[in-house]
Amino acid sequence: YNVGCDTTPTGDFLLTLGNYRDQIKRKMGIATTNTTWMADTTLNEIMREAIVTVNPIMRGYKTTKVMVSHFDSSDYPLDSLVGISAVLWHKNDTARSIPYLAREKWATLAIQNTYGGSDPYLERPQVYDYTDNEISFFPVPTSEDTIKIYGWSKIPNITVVSSVAQIPQRYRVAVLKYATFLVARAKQH
Repeated sequence: YNVGCDTTPTGDFLLTLGNYRDQIKRKMGIATTNTTWMADTTLNEIMREAIVTVNPIMRGYKTTKVMVSHFDSSDYPLDSLVGISAVLWHKNDTARSIPYLAREKWATLAIQNTYGGSDPYLERPQVYDYTDNEISFFPVPTSEDTIKIYGWSKIPNITVVSSVAQIPQRYRVAVLKYATFLVARAKQH
């Protein structure tokens, strides 16, 4: 560590919708000051479309949701999560992974309930499945335990702000390329 050394990245790229608009115009051979070729509001909407299309595919905006399981409740809302990469169950000093298993295969599991066990690991849900809106656990939880869901979510506040700095840097060029494709297609280029 160097004392007095600035650790802030000096050359960040594509932090705002304006930065994206300029890059799209450069790639299309249009002056960045030209506002008649395509309106900024139209370019912003195309950028937002590109972000909501590309982000879930790349799993770009990583997040962790922490929740508590409840007695006899198997279904929990996912809020803004659009995908799950891992689920961990926590009780006291123990943490275990809960694997994904499609709901139609739950009947094949050896353990069908979480009642009456003496081992806290066997008293927890064994698997999960999820839809667009909720995660479901099986067998149904019978205790209050912490569950951490690791996944990726929607980019927040994309409709009202011009800053899109929350998109991780490594995914910004892919968003730019897709947005440029959408603009080229819109301009029949």
